[in-house]
Order: sequence, then structure tokens, then C-alpha cells
Amino acid sequence: MRILTIIILLFLTTQTFGQENKKISKNRTDEISQKIAEINTLLKYYGTLSPFSDNEKRFELIDSISNNITTRLLQILNDNRIINYPIETLFNQDEISISKSNDNKIFFFSIDEKTGGSYRTSITFIHYRLSNGNVKADYFGEMTYGQVFLLDSLNQKYFVIGSVQTCNTCNSSSAISIKLDTNIYQTDLIAQYDGRYPDLKVFEYDSLEKVFSFEYNAADNDDSLYGGDNENLGLQHKFKSKYKFINGTFLEIEKCELWDQKK
Repeated sequence: MRILTIIILLFLTTQTFGQENKKISKNRTDEISQKIAEINTLLKYYGTLSPFSDNEKRFELIDSISNNITTRLLQILNDNRIINYPIETLFNQDEISISKSNDNKIFFFSIDEKTGGSYRTSITFIHYRLSNGNVKADYFGEMTYGQVFLLDSLNQKYFVIGSVQTCNTCNSSSAISIKLDTNIYQTDLIAQYDGRYPDLKVFEYDSLEKVFSFEYNAADNDDSLYGGDNENLGLQHKFKSKYKFINGTFLEIEKCELWDQKK
């Protein structure tokens, strides 16, 4: 009888302990879900704000809400529990753009700063997952980024292209490689373009060949921002380059400078 009583007590204790663990786990899950819901509520409100409204305090309000969003976003993206969630589907993507690598090791999150001018910057964060299981998130500048391509899984190297509108007809684009180390990431700039949209002809990556191609026209000499050094008037000054990922780095395999008839 005494042994039976002990067995029953052990069973009840185990059940109670198990229920408490489940309750704690559920509470932690609910905490993440609650934080995501709060961010989405703020994003929805942020979407109603405009730098062109009649509200005299519109820019203060935009800054306040965006700071609130980014502070909460950084908290959740630095929480190891986020790896249990498909974060690319959790947020209101009408107001936040998300891109990532196929292996879910690197993510970019960008929110329009709503500057109200022709310089259309974003607040961008990089979220990355280290081999030791830890996750981190940091501010990553003003550009927005496209798909993140895996270059080398063994050495955890990636490639991505970012861009930002710098005036009504201007663009700044960057091609960079990213390497995840033990505790941090490192970046290497492969190519950068600053100029008029129409002058950028090619800025693209072939993921099968691991080749980045870059072609652009030099600005006219009388361009107020980017002109020029065109010594052959009446001809278009052009530049073409190709970079291939070889033995862990991008090497320039083609380089061409020429003048052509203007169209």
C-alpha cells in the first residue's frame, strides 16, 4: 500500500511538473507572439502616416512611431527564440520589406523613413544566425536589399545587392559579399554605382555562374551632379565589368571602357 501511494505521488508530481513546464513554454511562446502583434499594430498605424499631411507635427510623429517599431524589432530579432518562427511571414509587409538567404542564415528588414523628399532612405537591419545557435541583429544603413545568395556554405559566405533612391532620377547601388564569423559578420564591397537611373544598364548577379555584371554610362559633362570627364564629345562613354566568385573571393574577370555613338 505504501509503495502504491509513493508511485501515485510520483505520478502526480511528474504530471504537475510537466504541466508547469508546458505553461512556462506556452507563456514564452505567447510573449513572442504578443511582441509580433504589437509590431504589426505599429506598422499598420505607420502606414497611415504621411510626410505630406497637414499635421504640423507629422515628422515628429513619423520619427516617434518608427523608433518604436525599430526598437521592438531589434529586441525580437536579437532573441534566440525567434528561430522557431517563420519571421519572413509574420510582419505586415505593406510597411516592411524582408529579404533573406535560402538557408535562413541572413535576413534584411527595411522600413521606409518617409523623408518626404526625393532622397528615399530606409531604416535597414540585418538579422543573422551563427553556427553556435545564437542570433543577432544590427543596423545596416539606408539601402534596401534583394535576395541574399549563398556563395559558400562551408565558409558561410553570401552575396546581396542593395539600392536607394538618392534623388528623383538618381540611384545608389551596392554589390557586397557577407561572411558570417563566430560572433559577427564581415562585409566586402564588390562594386558601387552612384548616378542617374537611365545610365545604369546592368547591375545583376547570375547565381548559377556566380558572376556579377556591372555596366553603366558616364554622365554627360553638363550633369550638375555627376558630370563629367567625357573627352570625346558626341560619343557615349561606357564602362563594363564582370566579377566571378573564385576560391572564396570575387575577381574581376572582364573590364572594358569604350566610347560609342549616342542613341
